[in-house]
Amino acid sequence: MKAVKKDGFTVDGIININKSFVYSKEEDPAIPGHLRNSMYNSDDNIAITIDTAGKDHYFPPEVVYKADLQKIIDEFKHSAQTKQDAWLVFAKLAKLQPFQDGNKRTALIAANAAYNVWEKENYLVLPFNELDRAEFTINLMRFYGATDHSAENKAFSKMLELLPNDNEQIYHKHINEPKALNPKTVKLKPLFRNGHKEMRR
Repeated sequence: MKAVKKDGFTVDGIININKSFVYSKEEDPAIPGHLRNSMYNSDDNIAITIDTAGKDHYFPPEVVYKADLQKIIDEFKHSAQTKQDAWLVFAKLAKLQPFQDGNKRTALIAANAAYNVWEKENYLVLPFNELDRAEFTINLMRFYGATDHSAENKAFSKMLELLPNDNEQIYHKHINEPKALNPKTVKLKPLFRNGHKEMRR
């Protein structure tokens, strides 16, 4: 979040989001913030499996330029800049696959930056329900595989249907907030007793 708050919804902001991913060897890019260029780096030549049988694949552009990111930014800026438009930023940026890895995470943070959620904290979030999230991902894969605007719009509409509404977000925010305990009315028991030798039951 800090990376994009500094530069905003800009090309540098998007690159810096990905550049900040340095926590997981399995999921983070080998070269964070590096725009893919498979003409010079074989690690940049990627394909995304878009069916459960593993037979159908989406091949994103072999070379990604800053101009490709700017195009997505400009399209949003010339839109009504609604929540739906911000989610379209997510879908387009994820489909572009500009980086070696971490593209969906980068796209989600960038979409939040586009929608400027920081002050009101009206974040764009993925479905909370695991089945809804799985179906959302399937429709994102359909968006990847779409070869025309009509197919993209159809897949995108299905993605939007699965997103949590405002009431769901408020509910999940409430249940995930830590509850304040009053030591005057609640007896607090430590996790360990006897100098960490025995777990309290």
